[in-house]
Amino acid sequence: MPTTKLDQLVKRYDRGRALESLDALPDQIVSAWRAVQKVRVPKEYRRVSSVVVSGMGGSGWPAKIVYSIFRDRLRVPYTVVNGYKLPASVGRNTLILGTSYSGTTEETIGALRQARQTGARLMILTSGGPLARLARQWRVPTGYTVFGTLGLLARAGLLKVSAPEVANIVTTLRRRRSALSRQAEALSQRLLSRLPFVIAAEHLEANAEALRNQLHENAKHFAVSFPLPDLNHHLLEGLGHPSAVKSGLGFFLDSAFYSPRLR
Repeated sequence: MPTTKLDQLVKRYDRGRALESLDALPDQIVSAWRAVQKVRVPKEYRRVSSVVVSGMGGSGWPAKIVYSIFRDRLRVPYTVVNGYKLPASVGRNTLILGTSYSGTTEETIGALRQARQTGARLMILTSGGPLARLARQWRVPTGYTVFGTLGLLARAGLLKVSAPEVANIVTTLRRRRSALSRQAEALSQRLLSRLPFVIAAEHLEANAEALRNQLHENAKHFAVSFPLPDLNHHLLEGLGHPSAVKSGLGFFLDSAFYSPRLR
């Protein structure tokens, strides 16, 4: 395939190799899922009455995606905390999942130390740093990413995710890998010097938030996200001012699985 101007721009500006990471997503899923299957989860974790996830920014949205997609499978209440303090209800029957890619996030480390003092059950998702050292010291079940979260919760008996389901996701992503990369490139061009309004609903609400976060963190580009149907009750009234809104570009994360009324 001949090199396009867009290819040249990606090569010049994508120094963090974000597009390459997108292409590698199916392989990353396989690696994370296989790794978490080897994690030993104590039997008492199956008796918890609630799950609280502590995560910030890009480390927090995988937990939200899991909830958005699998909320109808989770057999206990599930809360995501983006901050320093845990709910007062946290205790011995609570599973605390601390997630930090770097392993240095002070809010997450603080929340886990607080949770340990209450006798809560602990799990950790990280790639290293002080959090990984604490996981080894405390002998805490450890994994990484969205599928690390899924795998740990499944291993604890808190939701059901089958190996064929994961395989089907990987197969679909590999089949559509090239198309997804080109769509990402084209979208980056459209968003240049525009204010992105990311809109989604139901099981894709957290994906909209994740895309917003990635635009902030990776592209250094301001963006906002809104869920349907909530935005109908406030956003439409506020689009007239300020005039900067006129430079916005709204786009929907659509799905054939949305409820008929929402579609």
